[in-house]
Amino acid sequence: MIVALAAKDAAFSFMLARFRSTICLLALLGVLGCGTESTGAGDVLVVAAVEISPPVLALLDGSSGQLQAIPKTSSGIVIPNRPATWSSDDPGVATVSGTGVVTAVSTGSTQINATIDHITAKATIEVSPRPVASVSVEPSQLTLLVGETGNLVVTARDAAG
Repeated sequence: MIVALAAKDAAFSFMLARFRSTICLLALLGVLGCGTESTGAGDVLVVAAVEISPPVLALLDGSSGQLQAIPKTSSGIVIPNRPATWSSDDPGVATVSGTGVVTAVSTGSTQINATIDHITAKATIEVSPRPVASVSVEPSQLTLLVGETGNLVVTARDAAG
């Protein structure tokens, strides 16, 4: 009978030791898994902030530039594969495509918005006129007598003509 009790006690001790080892291993894996920035296919990441790059874009009238919306979690982890919805506060100054391409329409300033999962960020767009490359005056000659007036037409052109 004592041998049977000793065998049962040894089997119980072995199972208890195995259980404790499993618990320790799971705890260790849990600690090692905390705080890493890797995400798996089953992870659900919540957008807490959206960053637009660049935050300020200076364009010449008629030119274009690219913006990028970057969604992030509350701990700053970048969330992949989340498209943004783009909009302009003043399409008369600058428009934006569905992919973040901004086109300057006229001189002025506006905000471009990127929204991902109901979180919005803004970028400032500054549109400047194209610099004057040449000036022409028509007619090139005007003869007037004292007291007469005449009309001249002045045309300023940028580098594109």
